[in-house]
Amino acid sequence: MRLALWLAVEGRPAPGASWGGTAAPVAGAARALGAAADGDDPHTLREGSGDLPRGAEFWEPSPGALVDVVARWLGPGCRAVALLPSDDDGAALPVLAPRHALTAGECLLVTSDGAHVLAVPHVERYGSAWESGHAVAWSLHEVGPWERRIEDALGSLEDARAALRHALIVAAPMLPTLADDASGPAGPLPELDEEALVALAEAARARALVAALPTSPRVAGVERAARRLLSAVTWHVTAAQEPPQRPSSTAR
Repeated sequence: MRLALWLAVEGRPAPGASWGGTAAPVAGAARALGAAADGDDPHTLREGSGDLPRGAEFWEPSPGALVDVVARWLGPGCRAVALLPSDDDGAALPVLAPRHALTAGECLLVTSDGAHVLAVPHVERYGSAWESGHAVAWSLHEVGPWERRIEDALGSLEDARAALRHALIVAAPMLPTLADDASGPAGPLPELDEEALVALAEAARARALVAALPTSPRVAGVERAARRLLSAVTWHVTAAQEPPQRPSSTAR
């Protein structure tokens, strides 16, 4: 989710710049990659990663060079959305999305330079109970245009916030009191508007509220609505960077 937010924010054209202009500096890509990683956990690419077309340099990085891929994505006009899907809400995934996107429980949709890709993290734990970490290997898969389908599935940010409020009301008799100091998502975030920050905090609090509760339809409803809200925040941020309207050829 943090990587999607960084890609969307860093991918905005600079004031006065034309849409689709010079690519963002690699330093921005490094920040985005660092924001997506937890601590020092390694993030790499799987060899033979994805069903991507041969000969397309944009989607053919060297195995392991994830930062190079992010650098290529991170140009003006890059749009990204994070999804946290489960078996009961996979309809938000694009056509032909791999099944392991559901198994992973999270994935990233990116459109950049006219290409559309779905990135799925595969997380493996290593170490002992006293000192452990997570190695993340990403697979990349070419997909079709996804924005219209995501817009239909997620709705507006206010729609997603209202859905979470409703889920919390329905589950209220089962819920403990949530501490006022419940924190939002961990890790560095780019500069976001107030509405996005409030929504992130609401979703994080709701997930913390139900994390230790026994599974039930009402609890699952809160968790599902919270995941939808997190995804809706990334859509809200990336949809805010609409291309400027070009004047009509008949305009005077």
